[in-house]
Amino acid sequence: MTQQEISSLLQEISGQSHLKPEQIPELSLYIDQILTLFSCGSAEERALTKSMVNNYSKEKMLRPMKGKKYSREQVLQLLLVCRLKSVLSMEQIKSLTQALMEQEEGEERLEEILNAADCQKQLFAETVEFFWQRSRTNLSEDLCPSDSAALILAFCQLSELFAQAACRTAERTFFPKEGEK
Repeated sequence: MTQQEISSLLQEISGQSHLKPEQIPELSLYIDQILTLFSCGSAEERALTKSMVNNYSKEKMLRPMKGKKYSREQVLQLLLVCRLKSVLSMEQIKSLTQALMEQEEGEERLEEILNAADCQKQLFAETVEFFWQRSRTNLSEDLCPSDSAALILAFCQLSELFAQAACRTAERTFFPKEGEK
């Protein structure tokens, strides 16, 4: 893999479309409108179904509905759930969303949280570049198969470490052991 291929890979990954908070209208939406909106997002967002939304509502991961429409805040809560579920358990997500609701963290704070996550793309690109440089055993532009294997392993280990950090942070924040609060 060459430097140019790494750059292309980073552009491809960074260009993946996530639904952004500013794309969510200020008005309340019916479930079908939400599903249409989410169909333009990432794989996790596109996978959202009516049943999932109903289950999240029943599990009190969203603020209670008023009528048949979902408020902008509830749509932001759905977006947060979609982004978290690839790493956290539903129990951890439920505790997190309920804690945000108890803190009266509303629409603006949810937007800040979701937008902050999007700002990580530059750090990701720098990390990939660092590991690409570190994996090269020779000065040639292209990675040999063993260098590629080392790079892939580094990405896998980083992914696992980040997932563990997310889960342990959720556990310690929302399920602290006695004396840890």
